[in-house]
Amino acid sequence: MRLPTGSKPLVGPLMDGPGPETAGKNRGPPKSIAEGGDVSIVAMEKSRTNSHKVSAKGSKTAVLGIVPLHEPADTDLVAADILLIHGLTGHAINTWSHGDICWPRDLLPQALKSAVRVLSFGYDAGKYGDANLDIEDVALQLINAIERARPVEERARPLIVVSYSLGGIVLKKALITSNNKPSLRHILASLSGIVFLAAPHRGSALADVASRVVRQLNVGLPQKLIGTLKKNSPELESIANDFRQIADQRSLPIISFYELLPLKGRLICFSDIVVYKESAVLNIPSERALGLHANHREICRYQGADDPIFREVAARLQQLVELGPLRNDARVFLPWDVTPHFTGRRDYIKKIHDVFSGSKGRRIVAIHGDGGMGKTEIALKYARENEHRYDYVLFANSTNIQSLESDFSDLHEKLGFPPNITRAVEDIKQFLRLERCWLMILDNDNDWLAFNRFGFPETGHGHIIITCRARVHTSDPRITMALPMNPLKPMEAKDLLFSRAGIDTKDRLSWELQAKDVIKRMGCQPLAVDSAAAYILCNNITIHEYLNALKGRKISRRLLSYRPKGSKYQTSVETIIQMALDEIKKSPDAFRLLNILVWLDRTKTTISFLKRAVFPQPRWGPDGQVEMRDPQRSYVPSDLISLINGPSFQLALKELQSYSLIASDEIFQDGRSLRSNDAIVLHPLTYLYIRESLSPDRMLENAIHALSLVVHAYPIMQAGLDQSSSRRILPQVYQCILNSDYLAEEGLDLIDSIQSVDSWGDEETTFTERVAEMFLEAARGYGEGISHLDNTLLQWIKALINSSEKAGLQARLWCTRLPLEFYSKGKFTDGCEAAAEFLRDANFSPGGKITNNDNAQAGFLRHMSVEYLTRDKNLSDRDEWEKRAKYIDVWKPLDPYNPSKLERYAQGMGVRMRGKLAKDFGLFNEAYFSLKLFIEQYAKRRSREEGWAIGDLGQVVLELEGADEDCDALSDLMTNGIRCGHDQLIPELDARPCEVITQIYSQAIESRMVARGSSSQYDRDNVRESDTMFLEINRAASILREGIFRPERYAEAEQKLIGLKDRFENMLTMGALWHDDQTRHFSVLAYLAQISHLQMDWEVAQSRWIETIDYGQSSVKEWNGDHYYVDVAKYSLANAQLQAGGEPDAIIAELDEIVHRLNAEVVTWNLGLGTFWLEYIRKSMAEVMSVEESAREG
Repeated sequence: MRLPTGSKPLVGPLMDGPGPETAGKNRGPPKSIAEGGDVSIVAMEKSRTNSHKVSAKGSKTAVLGIVPLHEPADTDLVAADILLIHGLTGHAINTWSHGDICWPRDLLPQALKSAVRVLSFGYDAGKYGDANLDIEDVALQLINAIERARPVEERARPLIVVSYSLGGIVLKKALITSNNKPSLRHILASLSGIVFLAAPHRGSALADVASRVVRQLNVGLPQKLIGTLKKNSPELESIANDFRQIADQRSLPIISFYELLPLKGRLICFSDIVVYKESAVLNIPSERALGLHANHREICRYQGADDPIFREVAARLQQLVELGPLRNDARVFLPWDVTPHFTGRRDYIKKIHDVFSGSKGRRIVAIHGDGGMGKTEIALKYARENEHRYDYVLFANSTNIQSLESDFSDLHEKLGFPPNITRAVEDIKQFLRLERCWLMILDNDNDWLAFNRFGFPETGHGHIIITCRARVHTSDPRITMALPMNPLKPMEAKDLLFSRAGIDTKDRLSWELQAKDVIKRMGCQPLAVDSAAAYILCNNITIHEYLNALKGRKISRRLLSYRPKGSKYQTSVETIIQMALDEIKKSPDAFRLLNILVWLDRTKTTISFLKRAVFPQPRWGPDGQVEMRDPQRSYVPSDLISLINGPSFQLALKELQSYSLIASDEIFQDGRSLRSNDAIVLHPLTYLYIRESLSPDRMLENAIHALSLVVHAYPIMQAGLDQSSSRRILPQVYQCILNSDYLAEEGLDLIDSIQSVDSWGDEETTFTERVAEMFLEAARGYGEGISHLDNTLLQWIKALINSSEKAGLQARLWCTRLPLEFYSKGKFTDGCEAAAEFLRDANFSPGGKITNNDNAQAGFLRHMSVEYLTRDKNLSDRDEWEKRAKYIDVWKPLDPYNPSKLERYAQGMGVRMRGKLAKDFGLFNEAYFSLKLFIEQYAKRRSREEGWAIGDLGQVVLELEGADEDCDALSDLMTNGIRCGHDQLIPELDARPCEVITQIYSQAIESRMVARGSSSQYDRDNVRESDTMFLEINRAASILREGIFRPERYAEAEQKLIGLKDRFENMLTMGALWHDDQTRHFSVLAYLAQISHLQMDWEVAQSRWIETIDYGQSSVKEWNGDHYYVDVAKYSLANAQLQAGGEPDAIIAELDEIVHRLNAEVVTWNLGLGTFWLEYIRKSMAEVMSVEESAREG
């Protein structure tokens, strides 16, 4: 749509084109504002002699750059420069003109007492201007214009700026830019004050109206400038925040005038205030805000010298002229101010202040830490906040000799010494010896150049702040305090992200989770967080979109290289890492180690892990005997073995620490310290950058080499061979999955690469098979692993050994498949029958290629799968047990008279399974002797199988004790005790079986806690190993049993059970429980209910039985909502209700079906619930009913 012929040009409320012609409507002759007298026409005409003569009326040509409106004849008498900046669609002269009167040119010089030079800045923001012009473009034009208009010899002259509407935003952006560049700081230094005329600091809703009209009328106005003026514009908010910090730091005098009258538009059907007070006022201490009885156009155009608005504006300008430039007694030579988004770190400022406070002697603070941590910002922040305490504040860039000499030479000139480059350092040292009160910042002095090269300082006084990366020099005796610089705390990093990204306070809560993810990926590094936030702001994207961008390799690399314009940081994240990487490449060992570390877990890699990975480790050999396998046989590269085993390893670590590529100081993740003498922690950005700098071939090579370390270091738990804690290495296995996902994005297949590794020398086992063996160990099952990890590993193992001819490896796979693929889905019988079929079909005959190891694996699978084979319903419990015992006895060692160690352990597993099956079938006496035989003669001390057997043995003893019958098993226990490993436990004469079992459980639990590294109370309260938790539950049950004879024991039993209940609930928050853990959780709830029941606390007992029933019906998946043990709990609940005085008829009416099911079936595997506890409830019910019957008869 175009304007019709003859239409007037667009003039809207945000546009300050020429106003109505009112030249003939002046209110009278102008008066002198300063003196109160008249200003003659002759004087007015004289003032125009040295002014710009362009007519205000009808000019369509833009006046660009700075033009003089008034210049006194004697420039030596000029007290200040007054610069005016117009707004959108404005003009350097017309914006300030009412008719023929341009008030800065025609009125202002006579109104002020002092001689001033009046300048006006024009930029092409009008109807015929550039539609793509933005705030930054105009701000840069303004800076260049000021530098041309005020040459070096005039920069000391005070500068006062009057900015109207959008001009205020342009000015603020220019000052922010100047503040970030030392070469432009003269602009801020000379600034005496600012007068804002209706500047929309927070935007105007009317910009939206203007934007729509511009689009509809197809007028070529600067859309970007209009967009900036929209209300709540992120760019506007960012500029306002940055400027507010600068003005606050400098106590900059500001006069903010705002309009009180609405503006009635013409083409824009509009009648309202354009810039409300809330947007026109900055709300900082040094600001004076005044409302003027004018609309948005009248606030910058005055009819004459007696115009009350002009008189008010002129009076404020006179005050600023008289005020002169802002001065500080200190001579401060700092290259830039701190970032306006400086967040947190007050503790660092306080520590520096405490060291320097009240000291007359020399004090030196060394701030050391990784690049991008904000060391320089801390130093500058302290300097700015405390400059009033010093006569001189000096700064020198000490990155290298050239930069240090250059800055000393610059300081030499600024301090007024005669030009002499060769004398600069010595003159400054002599100067500081003579001056008493000074602060010197030596920035980035990583090589201690100022001290060692230039012998600085040579005084016994003064304060010095040194910033450096490495802490190696901080032990220098001259250092008063070494201050390590850590990453931001998560809350501080989040606040910086929100502030720098211009995210409004009211919107921050909705971005909380995404913000946490960003700062975690950035490692809370100030530079990285600042860059991320700036990228979000400048590209107008959300935090969520930024996170998505980080996932792409090429894009995330670009994000690391991003450095926002005007950033306080002099480098990008990429530059800092690359500089360190370039130095590390000079040390081949350090570089080789770094390229391996980035394919291991970033926070869980330890020195002890790496050492373990290059030393011989115990393994089960093909002959079924223990062998110490060299790392070469696990395909660990020989150069890595030499490196990690040799003296160069520690040197390589120190080299990496010195360049902050691995942590040398405290690092936080999620608010927790990761510091450890053994830990090797990489910053997340280092981790990301270095991997992405590799070629695809190098990626695969390093990933495979890192995997070989994990393969060799991972402990072999089978048959209790290695008691080392596997959970400390498990994160490295999970990292393999992450590596695979990462490589897949590059079109690389980790599994294919594993299978492509050539065999070494005479090694019969391939790398593929070694990896599969390790994964088989890591895929723990039984609720000990990570569901996603276990399922992925199972798929990988199948792929890796699909073509393997080793029957033993296939048998091990089946041992892993049973719990992960079948038991976890409740398919117990299906899994065991499938395993039995595999054993029938596989070739495990002694005449084939089968080894002792292969044969042992077949034995393990046979003894494992016998538990859930299909039961013959025609057989009694004893007959079924004997049938399964015969199935176990089919397997034999290859040499029955001289079995290998692994085969003998497989024999022991058959003995254990005999005992467990006997227990489950209620043959407790037989179960006891089989389990004891396994524990004493076969079990490896602290192995998982030993733990399960001890747990089963204790349950058998408690069942026998609960039956209250004499038997061989109890007699044997109380007479001979039991030997676990090297510990022989002989019961005391007056001990009860339950007390003996409690003691056995406690010893077994403690030995596991110690051996598996659970030393802290937190670790002990969060153990998840299947055997240890099984023992803990049964210990609580045995203490509960003790309570029958010693009621004071109930309290301890209850305490332990509540702790276990909390642990299960915490495990639930991390995902569904393993099927065994579901039934164990049920038993814990049932035992808690039993305690209340036995203590006759009927209200609590009812509540706990209800909780037990609800859990059994809803959470034990394999029970499908109902089960024998749920019926036991319901029967127990009914008993508690009757004991509490419930209505017998109503309660008993619901029991018939439950009692029928309990009488028809016997289930004994869950301690007591199907045996002595059920009998206790039956007796109690009989007694209650007997009392009820008597009451009715009476």
